[in-house]
Amino acid sequence: MLKYCILYISALLLLFSCKKEEKALPVGYYYWKNRTLDMPEAERLDSAGVQFIYAKIADVVWNGRSGEPQPATRLPGLLPPGYTNASLEIVPVIFITNDVMLKMDSAGCAALAGNVCRYYRDWIARFADRSVRELQVDCDWTPQSRDRYFYFLQQLKGQLRDKSLSVTLRLYPYKYPSVMGVPPVDKAVLMCYNMGNIKDYRETNSILTVRTLQSYLVKKPYPLPLDPALPVYGWYVWYSGKQYKGIIYQNEYEQLLPYMQPKDSVYSMLTKDVTTAFKYFRMGDELRAEFPDPRELQASLALLRQYLPRAQRLLLFHWDEQHVKRYAPLLRQWSAGTYGN
Repeated sequence: MLKYCILYISALLLLFSCKKEEKALPVGYYYWKNRTLDMPEAERLDSAGVQFIYAKIADVVWNGRSGEPQPATRLPGLLPPGYTNASLEIVPVIFITNDVMLKMDSAGCAALAGNVCRYYRDWIARFADRSVRELQVDCDWTPQSRDRYFYFLQQLKGQLRDKSLSVTLRLYPYKYPSVMGVPPVDKAVLMCYNMGNIKDYRETNSILTVRTLQSYLVKKPYPLPLDPALPVYGWYVWYSGKQYKGIIYQNEYEQLLPYMQPKDSVYSMLTKDVTTAFKYFRMGDELRAEFPDPRELQASLALLRQYLPRAQRLLLFHWDEQHVKRYAPLLRQWSAGTYGN
């Protein structure tokens, strides 16, 4: 009898763990372009099962001439006229360079918080058909800028009142909160990409590897609720004489393709000197393709679901149809709540 009781309890525990593991995470994207979506693209968002968009509505940089922060870009609007899907959730994001935080005093931080809050409320006023409940701030703060950044967040949170405030969180401040501090906000998104050293010729993929991700994850819960963000984008890293030269994007890479040949499993090499509209490449220069492998993405998500069991949603960076097509089969699985092995 005891034997059967033990087996029954074990089966219940296994069933419970399986059900817990199968909990679906709603899927959304960051939108990092400085233009309004057109209707066909917005409709493709719907057909892809996208439930929320974190849209960058402004870049804030430091103006050396005026000695104050200013917006370098603004998103004029997000959704096209006539778009009727009122269930698509929108979270505006303000990107602020760390240079801004390093150069401001407390009075400047308070003034910036007021300006950001006003701009956010003006921007969301156009969405009468939906409730916009959150603002996110994206800033790669450092120990030197931490106190001013956190003071800015406190001031901003006090002015938002009825809205939730979140931040982006890189892997280093996630792993070392005693060094980097914990932002005074409601929640955060853990940005699980750009984790390697892009300038290191020995690197294989600076955007994402499971091995590097694993090295940052810790069992101790972070003091804020966390949702993960994974990359669905890529680029080519240019080296000359094994020295880092820069990032090459797809359109420029396609101009180089007729003059490329594989060198090994990681690098391709130019067979002649080539000039594009923006750069001069020499024969022998090398390019490393960096696109996260779907198997690495799958394994990364499985790992994150272990370390962030209370996550409420999965974010992907970022919505670009060219890159989304590359990962379409995997993304369809995730949108359907199927995660594979």
